[in-house]
Amino acid sequence: MSKSWASGSTRQWRNQRQRALTRDGNRCVDCTAPAVEVDHIISKNDGGTDDLENLRSLCGRCHDHYTREQTRRARRGNHRRGQHPGLI
Repeated sequence: MSKSWASGSTRQWRNQRQRALTRDGNRCVDCTAPAVEVDHIISKNDGGTDDLENLRSLCGRCHDHYTREQTRRARRGNHRRGQHPGLI
């Protein structure tokens, strides 16, 4: 069952965020540095959910990298409508 909560810091989101961090050992899934962010693999704007399968724990540096890369691809127009720019 897919869950998608309103944006913002709700108790449900805080619990789901903690589940993702615990699942990933409080480590960035890319570089193993301490995780400080929980990122949506497919953004909620593009139809992603708050399901654990769509969440990944990242350090601040890796999160910034993904955000910059997604922005760069979106500006170049190299993504299809409805698809997360970071998954192309």
